[in-house]
Amino acid sequence: MSGLTAAPKHGTSAFIVKDGKVLVGQRIGSHGAGSWQLPGGHCEPSEGILQCAVCEVNEETGLNVDGVSILANTYDVFPEHDKHYVTWFVLVALHDLQAAPEAMEPNKCASWE
Repeated sequence: MSGLTAAPKHGTSAFIVKDGKVLVGQRIGSHGAGSWQLPGGHCEPSEGILQCAVCEVNEETGLNVDGVSILANTYDVFPEHDKHYVTWFVLVALHDLQAAPEAMEPNKCASWE
């Protein structure tokens, strides 16, 4: 990977499964507008992978969850932006199965389905 000047950033994408369905949100904005995403985001330097997923789910959906396990990861390179990422896909469990997600960041995500 020549040309990249910084260490990769780490982020999470959380799988919230209820009644055989996975929660996804429709992206708004320049990066991936109109596509569907899992809740997630960048890990802070002091956060573990499961902790990051729990925090990001709460920040984006208002749902309270527990981190269960890491399912997989990907490594993605964006040389045009001099960035590369390791994304950790995490299974999380809802505290309240009756809770409904809210679009806590409406400028980034139109709705959660």
